[in-house]
Amino acid sequence: MKEMLRIRHQTKERSEITLVDWTLGNACNYACSYCCASQHDGSVPWMSVATVCRFADRVTAHYSRLHKSCYFQFTGGEPTLYPSLLRVFEHLQSRECMIGLISNGSQSLEWWEIARKYLSGVTLSFHVQFARFPHFFDVAQMMSRSVATHVNVMMLPKRFHECLKNACALAGGIPDISISLSPLEERLGVPRDGLNAFYPYSKNQLETLRAPKLPVRQTRPATTPRGRMLVYFVDGTTELIGADELKLRKANQWSGWICNAGLEVLKVDKGGNVYRGVCREGGSLGTVWDEDIQLPLTPITCRKKSCNCSADIMVARDKPRT
Repeated sequence: MKEMLRIRHQTKERSEITLVDWTLGNACNYACSYCCASQHDGSVPWMSVATVCRFADRVTAHYSRLHKSCYFQFTGGEPTLYPSLLRVFEHLQSRECMIGLISNGSQSLEWWEIARKYLSGVTLSFHVQFARFPHFFDVAQMMSRSVATHVNVMMLPKRFHECLKNACALAGGIPDISISLSPLEERLGVPRDGLNAFYPYSKNQLETLRAPKLPVRQTRPATTPRGRMLVYFVDGTTELIGADELKLRKANQWSGWICNAGLEVLKVDKGGNVYRGVCREGGSLGTVWDEDIQLPLTPITCRKKSCNCSADIMVARDKPRT
């Protein structure tokens, strides 16, 4: 890949949004073979509603002073198992925050019918080892009618054809969704500071992942807080590239770059620890219970060997001048 100079959001509106990626807990009703136990075993208790709402108010006030709006993206584990999730949604909606959810889509259609009135966007992850495809299809179809809906099909190499078939069925059967064929990393969920250790995909599988041919149909403009990033190269050219594609090209290496982690993304982990990003660059800022926590005001110099999470990849950054 050509030498990169800087990376920006595709639109000005996206640069004015801070994505708060919040792991509510690690309880999940799935136990996928590629996911480490600490991501789904329920060993960490849920945070109280009062704690979540109080810290969300502090975050919202902080980024408002930076002229940014907040998009709270809840994940897990499986966040829809959080007993008071709809109460949290109601509180955030009253504060005029945008709300997103990353889910395996397994909750009932009745639950999704209630939840969708609060959501700005939803990412549904299809896990072939556990998901019931007819139900997943129905959830994606329902949500896509009123909510920006993205589907990640987790591409397990041994069931690659089945995963691809399901992705094509979703794309062909549901208008106004976006779909990614997500390459799986070994030991998913284990913190690391190195290059992505992808499963050993075949040459044909890698070609499909890099250039999927899915019959996606858009009938209305998609409004999402994040998307492909505008990459500026040293030779003066530019290219729109998605997070997964940057990882597949091994172009997600920005050590020494000036990064907007902490300004455009904030991470709350399952234990309530707060970081600039999923990468944890700069160390912990404190916890959701700290009254004196200082949230970021300036960019940070990246010291990581690679950037491995999509939430962190989709952040503006600059190569330092020499």
